[in-house]
Amino acid sequence: MALAPLLPLLAALAAPLEAVAASAPPRPLAAPVADELEDARALVAAALEAGNAKGLGEVLAAHVGALAARDQAVADARRLERELENRRRVLRGLELRLAQDTSLEDVVERTQREVELLQVDVKLAVERRSVATPVLEVLEAGIEQAAEAMGASQRRAVQRTLQADVDKHPDWTVRRAAVRALGVVGGQGTAVSLQKLMAELLAERAKLLRRLPRAEADALELEARMQEEANQTGGRVGVGTREQYDRARAEAATMRTACVQIARLADDCVDAAAAALGRESAETRARSITDLLRALNRAKDGARLRTLEVLARAADDEARAAARLHLAGEKDPAAIATLLRTLARLGDAALVDDLCGRWLEHEAWIVRAAASEALAVLRAPAGVPAMIARLAVAEGRERTDLAQRLRELTGQRMRADAALWERWWKDAEDGFQPAPPEAGDPLLEDAETEGVTFFGIRTDSQRVLFVLDVSGSMNWSLVVRDNPYDDPGKTPDLPRAGEMSRLAAAKQDLLKALAGLRDGAVFNVVLYASDVWTWEKGLAEMDAKVRGEVKGFVERLTAVGGTNLFGALREAFELAGTRIGDDWREPPIDTIFVLTDGKPSVGTTIDPDEILSHVREWNRAAGITIHAIGLSGAQDAYLLENLALQNGGKYVAR
Repeated sequence: MALAPLLPLLAALAAPLEAVAASAPPRPLAAPVADELEDARALVAAALEAGNAKGLGEVLAAHVGALAARDQAVADARRLERELENRRRVLRGLELRLAQDTSLEDVVERTQREVELLQVDVKLAVERRSVATPVLEVLEAGIEQAAEAMGASQRRAVQRTLQADVDKHPDWTVRRAAVRALGVVGGQGTAVSLQKLMAELLAERAKLLRRLPRAEADALELEARMQEEANQTGGRVGVGTREQYDRARAEAATMRTACVQIARLADDCVDAAAAALGRESAETRARSITDLLRALNRAKDGARLRTLEVLARAADDEARAAARLHLAGEKDPAAIATLLRTLARLGDAALVDDLCGRWLEHEAWIVRAAASEALAVLRAPAGVPAMIARLAVAEGRERTDLAQRLRELTGQRMRADAALWERWWKDAEDGFQPAPPEAGDPLLEDAETEGVTFFGIRTDSQRVLFVLDVSGSMNWSLVVRDNPYDDPGKTPDLPRAGEMSRLAAAKQDLLKALAGLRDGAVFNVVLYASDVWTWEKGLAEMDAKVRGEVKGFVERLTAVGGTNLFGALREAFELAGTRIGDDWREPPIDTIFVLTDGKPSVGTTIDPDEILSHVREWNRAAGITIHAIGLSGAQDAYLLENLALQNGGKYVAR
């Protein structure tokens, strides 16, 4: 990185750092962790005093490192917090069974110790997160204050330096840090240049995605060839075959990682462009808004929806007014839904009238779903009677969406029955105040006889995919005993008398869920172990004959192999007919249930964040709800919870 253009920036950095740090709220931190904030100040001060390239380079590296440390700290804390919740759940079950089975004393004591140790890890991870975030905030706030004092030529020089890193640096973390810094420094035209960069990145990703299936297929073919050679030679594989396989696998892995990193960097561009737009002069901002609106006409590969987010998220009244004006004439349902959700999350109460009318009555269900969500987010009392009126005529998943949003807004535990809501509202309307956020019960298995219920998660949808884990561990007991986390080095908890296997429980609940599909419903069942397959090649339509056939199929299911969750999710989205892009074409499926009893173990990727990233892109313009069910102490609670949370669904652990 060229350092000379950054000298004015760094020279102005020390005082803002002190001012920002002094205003930061105190946090109860362990001393070694808390010292990192002081170390960051000292590093900047030493670099400024030394005035040499090495010292300045250390400061720049610290900024990059602060971003990486923050991201890692946030991820670590989330994973550990979810794991702690899961282990506490397992411990509660063991303690309840201890009264009837004293042989569990040792495993209960061991699990209690494990929970206690994990609590310490969680505390440390939370402390690290609590300091990693303000370190980054302090650096970036200091950069912003320093940039405000810079001349136009100095600002342009800094922008050129950062832009070079964004374009060419081989380290993704450096590129992300440079993008964030561009958003903080701002400057004339930065928002538009970041939007162009985002569009170029997504075009590059689209090319990789077109090549990726062939690369993955090549790796699988070579893997099969190696297995065949090993079978024929008593376990030996030729050096040439293995080298070919290693190259093919590495190429596919590199492409997958690049797709994930590009999507992440593109989202960083959205954040930075929105921030930069708010820092431009009024004259330049007006031109930038015009340019961004024009860019919508040629944006593709996911860039159009992200460009709309830039306008809606900018901390500027003019940009948001342009977003609202564009919303009034927008035709694509995915774009409308994106704008409604984004503006609502930013508290744009000017939307309420249109949400209660035009958008809640829109012909596309993805828009109606976004409208009810926006009304709940805005805590808009006017949304209650509007959603009740819509509930009276709604069908399928929309009924579930409306009932959920009404519960969130009112705190009332009532099912999707418009007459019940109307009677309640007649009495509650005068003096009504929205319930506090999270007051409603988002997971409600009510007494309604219609609809699909799978492990307590209920939906009125009649367009459903069930994604079912049939790996070998599904043969193990649903009751946790001696091996609560499915440790492969220990004897598995096999079903005892009166107990069900996880597979038996899954089959039983799946049959009940299938019974909730009416004739004419569209559905399929995706099975996955080491491989992925489906009950039918395409989507099936429920009728009496199909009902009997799928029942027999489910009853005959057996379990063996690994856990190829990524492959199963990819197959589900292919069945749903979704594609990565910006425009919405109504998918034949609007709800997916995913069930597993463990962590991904085989497939083209087993990394939770890679899986989540791919699903976000597959679902960005589709709007499919994903519910997740975990059936053991070994489940990846972080992955399953986020799979549901990021896709409008519910997560339950059993």
